[in-house]
Amino acid sequence: FLITFQTVQATTVSPIRIELNSDPGGTLNSSFKVTNDEVKENTYSIVIARFETKDETGDPVFVSGREQIPSWIEVSNSVTVPGRGSRQVPFTITVPNNVDPGGYFAGVFVSKLAPGTDGNAEIGLQSNVGTLIFLRVNGDFKEGEIILEFATRDKQKFFSSLPVSFYYRFQNSGEDRVKPLGDIIIKNLFGFTTKVVNANPSAGSVLPKSIRKFFITWQTSGGSEVEVNSADVIEQPKAQTYVETLKWQWQHFAFGRYSAHMTLTIDNDASRSYSKKTSFWVIPWQLVGTIIVSSALILGLLLGLAIIIVLLILRRREKK
Repeated sequence: FLITFQTVQATTVSPIRIELNSDPGGTLNSSFKVTNDEVKENTYSIVIARFETKDETGDPVFVSGREQIPSWIEVSNSVTVPGRGSRQVPFTITVPNNVDPGGYFAGVFVSKLAPGTDGNAEIGLQSNVGTLIFLRVNGDFKEGEIILEFATRDKQKFFSSLPVSFYYRFQNSGEDRVKPLGDIIIKNLFGFTTKVVNANPSAGSVLPKSIRKFFITWQTSGGSEVEVNSADVIEQPKAQTYVETLKWQWQHFAFGRYSAHMTLTIDNDASRSYSKKTSFWVIPWQLVGTIIVSSALILGLLLGLAIIIVLLILRRREKK
């Protein structure tokens, strides 16, 4: 999970996420930092909310109320931060003795908006910044995960150039979040490795009993590549002249049949390893066609020039 509202109204909360472990009945102490980038002093309300998954995008849904983990967290109701300054805000988590092992997740938010009268703030995320808390309660709990799908985006099999976008759907049927880590190894027709792409560079997690869809893009040839979010993928412009298309295909060149083999482990645990493969073709037909036609023209000109030279030599011999 990445929290996408870290910088709002010149306020920053760090770190983005806090990962903690505890036995049932344990007590944990931690803190987060609130930074005020405005010149004036500000006082912020502090609100806690449990979160869960909304859909396969991985975006969290925050649930107001004090049930479950929000009731375990003790933190100040507000914090005052001087202008151009920061404050460390401590908090304590007291885990009940009778709680079930597994994962519990909360968001701690700061806002210049006052909490609602019901005490749970009806969290207006557009006006809040915060940090995510991932708490694992130790013990025996169910584990289970699988790669449901791995393919090129829209299951496209033929491309005229890079980039080539992939997606995979990862299911977590266990009782704690999992973090699939690994690489996508792209090989050419001859079996040589062309590219190694990080399958989860942001170390995104999949919450219990949910499915998350990840997007990754192979953008350039050679070297390693990092994930590009689906909304930020650099795609070939639609309205291009023929010359611009040739330039794009040359700058993003790949040719032939490729196979992509993805291997994932859970938190680098080799005993929990999963893999899937897919294949596709990259044929920059405009560039290849232009090269073929240009080569044919050049060869034709050279052949024509050779014929003319031979004819001239023969004519001179005849005159002698």
